[in-house]
Amino acid sequence: MSCTVLGVDWAGLMYGVGMAAWVWIAAQLLFVPLILLALLIAASEWTRARTKARSS
Repeated sequence: MSCTVLGVDWAGLMYGVGMAAWVWIAAQLLFVPLILLALLIAASEWTRARTKARSS
């Protein structure tokens, strides 16, 4: 099912672009919670260090 125009396999090209898009979307869905979790941990550590410095 290859439609080759101007020496380019457009079906294969579009398939590759589609797969790359799905991989990119999956990466976003995986990385966003990880980044939020890292920010949450960093914020809690920072507030804990600040309260500890204030209490002493």
